[in-house]
Amino acid sequence: MKDLFRILALVAMVFGMVACSNDDENNGYLGIIITDEEDKNLVFGADGGSETVVFTVACDWQVTPYDEWVEVSPEQGGIYNTYFIVKVPKYDGVEPRDSHLLIKLANGNALKIPVTQKKANLIETPDAEAYTMPAEHSSIDIPITTNVDFDVVVPADATWLECSSSTRAMEQAKLTFTALANTSNMMRVAVVGLLDEEGKVFQRFTIVQASLYEAVNEISYHSSEYRTVKLSSTEGFGASMLTHFYGDECGYIVFDDAITTIPDDAFNGCNTIESITLPEQVVTIGSRAFKGCEALAELPLRDGIRVVGDNAFEGCTAVDEVTLPASVESIGSGVFAYCKGELTTYCAIPNQSEDATATSHWLNGSTFDSVNVAARVGASAFAAYTPLQRVTFMNEVPSVGSSAFAGCSNLCDLYIESLVDWCAVSFGNEESNPMHLGVTINIDDEPITELLIPSKVQSIGKYAFYNAASLESITLPDSVTSIGQSAFAGCVDADFNLGSGIAAVGNDAFKGCKGNNLRIGFNIPAQTANTEARNNWFQGSEFVHIWFGDKVTSIGDMAFGAYDAVESITLSDSVEYIGEAAFAQCNNLAKIVFGNGLKTIDKHAFYMCQSLEMVELPEGLTHLNGYAFNGCGSLLSIVLPRSVEYLGEYLFDYCSALTSIYCKPTTPPQLGDRYALSGMPHDCRIYVPESAVTSYMSADIWSNYANIIEGYAY
Repeated sequence: MKDLFRILALVAMVFGMVACSNDDENNGYLGIIITDEEDKNLVFGADGGSETVVFTVACDWQVTPYDEWVEVSPEQGGIYNTYFIVKVPKYDGVEPRDSHLLIKLANGNALKIPVTQKKANLIETPDAEAYTMPAEHSSIDIPITTNVDFDVVVPADATWLECSSSTRAMEQAKLTFTALANTSNMMRVAVVGLLDEEGKVFQRFTIVQASLYEAVNEISYHSSEYRTVKLSSTEGFGASMLTHFYGDECGYIVFDDAITTIPDDAFNGCNTIESITLPEQVVTIGSRAFKGCEALAELPLRDGIRVVGDNAFEGCTAVDEVTLPASVESIGSGVFAYCKGELTTYCAIPNQSEDATATSHWLNGSTFDSVNVAARVGASAFAAYTPLQRVTFMNEVPSVGSSAFAGCSNLCDLYIESLVDWCAVSFGNEESNPMHLGVTINIDDEPITELLIPSKVQSIGKYAFYNAASLESITLPDSVTSIGQSAFAGCVDADFNLGSGIAAVGNDAFKGCKGNNLRIGFNIPAQTANTEARNNWFQGSEFVHIWFGDKVTSIGDMAFGAYDAVESITLSDSVEYIGEAAFAQCNNLAKIVFGNGLKTIDKHAFYMCQSLEMVELPEGLTHLNGYAFNGCGSLLSIVLPRSVEYLGEYLFDYCSALTSIYCKPTTPPQLGDRYALSGMPHDCRIYVPESAVTSYMSADIWSNYANIIEGYAY
């Protein structure tokens, strides 16, 4: 259109040439005609812009803007160049601004064109992503400055929030919002809109009200950059996100319902998060959910979480303490990769693959040097975990799976909080117990060498003290009734004091034990005839001195048969009975101290004890049964007390070194048969009371030995 005006202007110029030199004759014509009426008064919006002014002129011209914010191009021309462009920049002022252009003509006349730029619509509120209010009934003032009329619109569903509905232009005041008390456990969110005169929203801000109780729809965190972090997704939380803002030095992510899940990769790579709090309804932490959160100093593993996905906390390198709550049921692989420090597990650790170095292992990539366990430990749970140096068993660990601590080559300290609980642990095998590595055992934070089992303990579990090589003495109270399989196997330098209540001992319970002293306070029942069987009470152990306590009344058959380690035996006065072959073939047994209560020594009791030289049987003994000392090749002398009533067959057969038998009874004891004293060396003598020599020589069967019977003054 303006091109058409230019053509018309050229035509008009031809007829107006004379008028340029004589204004009076043309009724006030200045020599210039503005083509478009609107260009005679230029008006621009706050966003700025440009306008082309087209005119006709009969002479040369020059245009000059009055203010710098108005630009003109070109600034001069002639009859063939009859337009210029006016430009103004964006304007943020809250009041309109005015200027003008002055067009000067070569004929001396001039034309003034007004220029106006409209004000900017102003709405100023404090620089906040959201405004927070407490759970109590309260109000909040939001300062506001504006130069336009507007309405305040509160969402219809935010019935808990009230505010004045409108304000007027150019007001410097405040908007007051009043919230009703929030007695729920849900944070409330309202997005307030400001509408202009045309009903369009030109400003929004968020108001968040805290819950009276711990919010179930909120995640809060602190960031080292004091700003919101970027989530990989807002989906998968179990609720829809309402707002995400940073205020009061804390970030808040608020949802429309309770949050149940932290989805896969949710905070992956958010390396500025220093701490984060999850609501109590969260039960699942997805795979890689917090991977790479290298500034996170404490992991959000609160009680109630049941599932922790693969690599959930990989790369959380600022962490030096990790606690798995009792609620956790499933643990993925590499959950704590690159984490270090101390790990505490209140939850049951699932069984792991026997291939402990596989990437599927839950501890893959982590370097915890200290571990505290307070629940069931699965098979291979810490197998081949070489960073581990210290492990603590807290109260009430029920069981430890097979090979749970196998290959923990750097483990050197075991801490036990309760010996009562420790004795009740069910170990899957010897490598389940950290003691199998020969570690130092600590109770109440003190290393122990003398183990005293508490009187509350009734049973010692299998493998309970397997290979506890640092122990020097072990005492079991009378309350202990059973000892499990391999319970003390491998205690290579410990003295034992076993109470009176023991009724059952598992296979290999003392295998490999090599103590100096074994004190026994219980009656040992008859053992299997197969002395090599694993279920023999003390099979595989090597105790040098054995003592039987005041509550022992009997020593069962085969109790220490073929037990070569023993060198001396001491019986208390309470022992009444020594069973058949109880100490048979104890080749190094050289000394026996009998108690005064002994009444019967059964068959083969000390059969082939090759190191015995002297035996003095106590007063009170009535029966010395057959073969009792048969084959004791080093036996030189034996004293039979006055109380002896019966002597069995072949008692001293093959006692090739025997020189004297001192038989004190004045009445000849009954001999089991004619072979009772046969097989002795020819130079052996039987010394009987001088007053009873005739009685012995004439007594039944005794008469067979009349030639070696001599009187002795007792």
